[in-house]
Amino acid sequence: VLTICFCEILAFTNPHEYGVCNRAKNAHSVYQYYLRLSPWGYINELKDCDASVQWALFMPGLVKDQQRGFSVASFEYRTMPAMRLVGRHVEWSVEKNDWEPDADSVMSVYRRLDALGDYTSGFDYDVCFMHHFGKGYDVERLHNFLGRFMRTDCPVPDGLEGIDFVPESDGKPGAPYISQFAYATFTGDIDAMHESEGYDGGAMYDVTRNIMLGEAVNIPYPDKYWTAEVFLDGYGKPSTAYMFSAEY
Repeated sequence: VLTICFCEILAFTNPHEYGVCNRAKNAHSVYQYYLRLSPWGYINELKDCDASVQWALFMPGLVKDQQRGFSVASFEYRTMPAMRLVGRHVEWSVEKNDWEPDADSVMSVYRRLDALGDYTSGFDYDVCFMHHFGKGYDVERLHNFLGRFMRTDCPVPDGLEGIDFVPESDGKPGAPYISQFAYATFTGDIDAMHESEGYDGGAMYDVTRNIMLGEAVNIPYPDKYWTAEVFLDGYGKPSTAYMFSAEY
């Protein structure tokens, strides 16, 4: 009965989903279908379907199962005033297992940001911001940006970069990004929080995203899509919080 109702609702809300149900013989196989999607597959599905029905049915259970060795300490949605992320793009070297050019250069970014104390935004944590410049993942690779959110009038020191954020979308891909986001903090085993095996984009990414999907909160992919790891105790210690772009 659940499967029939599920498929009938989705067929009426969006014809695309009727094809999904045809590929699934019962509710469990619908669930498994979505589990097999890549992180981008999840988000691409959102472009064509009514998320409020499908995700709400199974995401709460999935989120619970994904918290293995760690748990969500807090979760909320925030809208910040216009602000500027100041820092620099860096690349991760798989061969070196370190940032390019090196860890010392990365730490120097945060030391320079400490000198901009007059321009704090109210969200004053070190972050690793990740984005695709407003393009799809299959068009533009992931870029990492280490920095800190500052006031929108913060000057950008030589050698650093600035990415602007505004509360409402301007309707164009890429920056300025939207300063609306889901914000999750985590507690428990640090290694478990940073586990990638068995997850799409990593444990904190998956749990944060899936809570949003279960609550039918829009993820503005690809135009204004971004995420960020948050270092609550500074970049020198592991990240234990996550930001995920939203539009609500």
